[in-house]
Amino acid sequence: MITLAETRIVTPRDLEGKTVAAPEADAARLLFPLFAARTGVDAATIRWMDVEPSLRESALAAGVADAITGFSTAAPFLTIQGVHPSRIRVLRYADHGLDLYSSALFARAAFLQSNADAVRRFARAFNEALQLSIAQPEVAITALRQLAPRADVALETARLRTPLAELIITPTVRRHGLAHVDRERLARNIADVAAALKLPA
Repeated sequence: MITLAETRIVTPRDLEGKTVAAPEADAARLLFPLFAARTGVDAATIRWMDVEPSLRESALAAGVADAITGFSTAAPFLTIQGVHPSRIRVLRYADHGLDLYSSALFARAAFLQSNADAVRRFARAFNEALQLSIAQPEVAITALRQLAPRADVALETARLRTPLAELIITPTVRRHGLAHVDRERLARNIADVAAALKLPA
């Protein structure tokens, strides 16, 4: 959850009665019931504002919403809209009892069986690109600009460095390496997500 200093939202309970802007399918929004349950927030008091992903930060910067959901990488989008970094507040789910894994690559079992070599090569290429992005972020930004020549270099560099430092190069990754999976933690994650999304199986 991202908010601004003037909203005086400091703890999860401060979200009660507030307006939160988010796309309907946003992962953090979908998992909010779990976050609320873990932190004692009365989820029924939250007023959700449906917005397009590209308008989320604008809603917060303009004061239309009290908070937004999303990755912490959204913060740089606020700074280019004139919000000073000192005003930005982030309530991380991980700091409030949700020990969730983040992004991952998925494939259907049938596709894996019929395209095993292609999947293996794709995963290898992805991991090599990720390692290169960690070691030399400027190379990743150069590659991005080849696809999107008008990309804002300063903004995209900030959006890359933030997740690398906060979401990817975690203490677990430093201990065990990229792609390490703790089976017990994964089982808890599956149970938590299934409960939050009311999945039957």
